[in-house]
Amino acid sequence: SNAIPIGLLQRCIKVSNEPPQGLKANILRGLNLFRGDALEQCLKENEFKSIVFCLCYFHAVIVERRKFGKQGWNRVYPFNLGDLSVSAQVLRNYLDDQPHIPWDDLRYIFGEIMYGGHITDDWDRRLCNSYLLNYINPSALSGGDLFDGFKVPSPTEYEGYVEVVEQMPAENPSAFGMHANAEIEHRLQLSDHLFLNINRLGGGAAGGGVEGKTERIKSMIDDILEKLPTAIDMTDVQDKTSGDTGNPYTNVFLQECSYLNALQAEMLRSLKEADSALRGDVTLTEAIEILMGCLFDGTIPPSWAKLSWATCRSLGAWVQDFVARLSQVSAVCLVLRLP
Repeated sequence: SNAIPIGLLQRCIKVSNEPPQGLKANILRGLNLFRGDALEQCLKENEFKSIVFCLCYFHAVIVERRKFGKQGWNRVYPFNLGDLSVSAQVLRNYLDDQPHIPWDDLRYIFGEIMYGGHITDDWDRRLCNSYLLNYINPSALSGGDLFDGFKVPSPTEYEGYVEVVEQMPAENPSAFGMHANAEIEHRLQLSDHLFLNINRLGGGAAGGGVEGKTERIKSMIDDILEKLPTAIDMTDVQDKTSGDTGNPYTNVFLQECSYLNALQAEMLRSLKEADSALRGDVTLTEAIEILMGCLFDGTIPPSWAKLSWATCRSLGAWVQDFVARLSQVSAVCLVLRLP
């Protein structure tokens, strides 16, 4: 709103309602929408209860599947409780108005309109419809399997469903229809996140003494600037390859030189800017703070990673690798000759 001063907005804390972690917690969160007599308001009460439970499980699966990264969804989608609530309302209307349960119509509405309205990738849409085909079908009324060791419970009250969910088997990739190895990447990400936070809380200190954060960042800036080679002379390289510009090997070599130069220039610019900020010569901006935080944590700054190759190395090992790459290409440029 234009009526709220900018200064006040900058000091505000953003509060968001994020889904909880874990399949069980998400199912309970979905069931919480149907407390009281919400499950008894349909004319086909038993059918409504069973299908709503399957919808809650479906909602929990597609929300929690995001933890698997690219193995879960190709893109991130904002599935929320509003989708579940409206889907349940549509289900109740269909059950009240139709003599038989229109399974195909329900799956289409849920998969193409309610939840499918968020989905923009064709393969993700296919996955969503596959889930619905497995959960929203006649077996939902006869205790069908949701995953190994967990079946659709018999129609009961809200408290009964909560008790069933509390006793469900431990969460595993099979609950999402995935291979057991799918959880390896997720566990690795959790471990990296955990140790990164431990490192930040501990101040990143090691060995014989605690060095101030500013002094440590300053020493790392000086160390990287000292190691950083000079950029490749692209004018000289282009002159040496001017007679063979149509050769694909020559084009790839020129592209590699350009990429390394762009990364070297960004590193040199950002490090000098951070050094000036530490001396008080320039204003400390958000980009400089992010750079300093990455230097202190030993991680690759985002502005460098954007121009870099894919890597899982720490900052120190990555800098050594970059220096070796740039030095090797520079040495080749000095003796470059076309066949």
